[in-house]
Amino acid sequence: MNGMSVAGRRGELLWDAGGLTGLTAQRTYDTCGVRFGLGVPFALGDVYHIWDIPATKLAGPCKAVRLRPDPAFRRRVLTGTWVGLAAAAAGGGLFLLALAQFVKLNFGVAGAALAGSVAAAVAGFWLTRRPRDERRHRAIRLLLGFHEWGSSDPATWADELTEAVDDAKTATGCESFAAAAKRDTAAGKWAEAMWAARLCVAVDDPAAGEALTDAILAVPAVAERLRRVQRKPATRAEEFGDGPGLRRWVHGRPADHVLALG
Repeated sequence: MNGMSVAGRRGELLWDAGGLTGLTAQRTYDTCGVRFGLGVPFALGDVYHIWDIPATKLAGPCKAVRLRPDPAFRRRVLTGTWVGLAAAAAGGGLFLLALAQFVKLNFGVAGAALAGSVAAAVAGFWLTRRPRDERRHRAIRLLLGFHEWGSSDPATWADELTEAVDDAKTATGCESFAAAAKRDTAAGKWAEAMWAARLCVAVDDPAAGEALTDAILAVPAVAERLRRVQRKPATRAEEFGDGPGLRRWVHGRPADHVLALG
């Protein structure tokens, strides 16, 4: 897996800024592998969730788990990356043209080129901005908390990960993850409720799980706490407690599914 580049950052969170140097920063996100080891996504490979990302290439690979195929995410990464590159190239070229025309005292052409450069920059920013569902992705992960598979969302896990999930009765004492999510929501156990809702999406009933997820996020107390935690993810435990972690839900050794990527 070494030598692979990645593209795209879904659900990105900075859990720890890493102090003054930033060398020990803990950042997590979903991303696509780039085939042929190139930094520009001509062809995207599998989807991963990554964490323990080194500050420099010399520090070695990051940790990763494989996620299920997601054509919509792959299209978003390809489109956003290439639109951004095209906008940057157009803006840079027009800016250089503007400088050249100013030197030649062709102020009309220079002004038009400069305006075009600014327009290209604005268009690039608008077309590559974070999608509207990004805030939801981050909110889900903030409730789940940081765990042995980074801050990955169970609803995105590949089959090899969902196969390690215990049945609902073993994990929660309820007949289904949906029932567990409802029970924990009523008890104000927001992290446990979100885990159960996302596991419901992953292994039971996707539609019911997504509805339960939205219901949890819509609770005023949860929304208020999330507004604070969104600004500073390191305070997550202060708002929602330590959370149940990964081992409550899966059997075997979580480390067996962790890959070295990069």
